[in-house]
Amino acid sequence: MPYRPLSSNLDYVVEHDDERWRGFQVRVPGNPTKLFSYGRFGSRARAQAAAIAHRDVLCAKTDLSSKSPRLHHHQKNNRSGVVGVFRIVVRRRKRQYPVWVAMWQDLPGHTRKRWFGIPRYGSAKAKALAIAARAEGLKARGF
Repeated sequence: MPYRPLSSNLDYVVEHDDERWRGFQVRVPGNPTKLFSYGRFGSRARAQAAAIAHRDVLCAKTDLSSKSPRLHHHQKNNRSGVVGVFRIVVRRRKRQYPVWVAMWQDLPGHTRKRWFGIPRYGSAKAKALAIAARAEGLKARGF
């Protein structure tokens, strides 16, 4: 299991629990990521408390109200015409196929993606589905 779902008091804190690494990762926009492992802090509870304390310090000194305009800002290198929707080529099982991808933040610090294959839907329909998926994801979040 790569991470556990966030609760409201763990915004910007992601818990990782897999065979390679166990601990918490703090990801506050505009700041470097910091890791808090169970082993270094002695227990899961101490690692979580340290991660939340670090997150609170970063949130206090970072203006997080300015992040929402970036969700809607059109970059000059955006060729799809829609923020958060892009076309890529995916390699799976020694095959390549193009897809349109919709991307948005579901919870603070958690990015969601939906993929729509061009061979399955066609380019125009796949792009329209990606645009609709992003709009639905942002609407569910309140944007």
